[in-house]
Amino acid sequence: LPISEESELFLELAGLLPLPRSVTSHMDKASIMRLAISYVRLKRLASTDENKTDAADASHVRLLLDALKGFLMVLSQTGEMLFLSDNVNKYLGLTQVDLIGQSLFDYTHPCDEEEIKEFLHFKH
Repeated sequence: LPISEESELFLELAGLLPLPRSVTSHMDKASIMRLAISYVRLKRLASTDENKTDAADASHVRLLLDALKGFLMVLSQTGEMLFLSDNVNKYLGLTQVDLIGQSLFDYTHPCDEEEIKEFLHFKH
């Protein structure tokens, strides 16, 4: 069966995501869109001159994560998970791909919501 133009566009978009082909080849269209939007937001957040990093900084982050025995999560002010390090699965049992673009509040206890919002300087 020939691939539709829409499907071709989604395959191309999935190929642009900074994820292994083995991951992107099994994603549905909604996941591709969710991740693409999150990566654009993350890129915009990191685009200021003072936030630029290089390969040496990336290796330091990996060493820091190993030393701290944890994972890295970047959140928007509204609680959207913009980035998670690939080792998040080890700690939460959910994959990086499943969580990126989702709201942190979908995974936290309602009693903790106000404190998290204060921490994030939540915008109403």
